[in-house]
Amino acid sequence: MLLPKSCSLKVNGNYCQVRPSYIVSITAQQDEYMIGLVCDDHRQEIQKRLKALQGLEKVPMGNIRLQQIKMVMTDCVRSGNDDYTEIELIRNLATSK
Repeated sequence: MLLPKSCSLKVNGNYCQVRPSYIVSITAQQDEYMIGLVCDDHRQEIQKRLKALQGLEKVPMGNIRLQQIKMVMTDCVRSGNDDYTEIELIRNLATSK
């Protein structure tokens, strides 16, 4: 899943530009609602804001959940037709030995 590149918290009218560290959601009964993403610096701030919004009944009542984001990277190779042909030639040479 692709996630936004920055924290979703707005402070003093400006969005935070730091990479997110946590997925913020609220678990209510048997449902879970994703609220946004926050960086490490704004973890406590989002919890305070969500508790206040729950008190005003603007977001669902339930447990505020912060799940740490785990980055996964792959070594994908992007190539053109020439590279594909070269790989096939190398494979054919290796199998013919």
